[in-house]
Amino acid sequence: MIKGHGSLITEIAEDGGDLPFLSTQQILDQLMKFGFYVTYDVKNNLPQETFNFLAQVLDLGFDKITRVALETIDDCGIKVWRPTILVMKSEYNTDLLNFDCKLARKAFNQKLTDNVLMNVTHTDNIQWDWVIYIANISDILKENLGEVPVPPNVDTSGFTEYDSEVVNDGE
Repeated sequence: MIKGHGSLITEIAEDGGDLPFLSTQQILDQLMKFGFYVTYDVKNNLPQETFNFLAQVLDLGFDKITRVALETIDDCGIKVWRPTILVMKSEYNTDLLNFDCKLARKAFNQKLTDNVLMNVTHTDNIQWDWVIYIANISDILKENLGEVPVPPNVDTSGFTEYDSEVVNDGE
């Protein structure tokens, strides 16, 4: 299901397990099974609302976006690890620099109090299924503006506007 909502839709299956919505990549994988080879990079084509939101959190000092497994207690009192999308100030969160790492609820609450991370999982009208690794928010914004980020140690002074080296071949 894509962007499901309503009173009858839940994120938990009848057996109590997680029932996540299909990501864009999962949908493309299913289409490929039937012979449709479709490539689409969501993070390079973000909706304006998502772009604006990321620009705002970058202005607030949050420099990375990632997914963690957050410790949660379900309605039956059972501990489960739910996928949670976070923006964070990486200098204070070196323990979260592994994608899909586990984060205990107590540590999560302390980091919220310290204002070094923000849970953005349920931000209105924004989908995060493209978050499949730890990303620099500034790089995501540049990619969406059509700018290719240049690694910090690369000298681009000898490049043309087409990002290639200037070659003097006599013409």
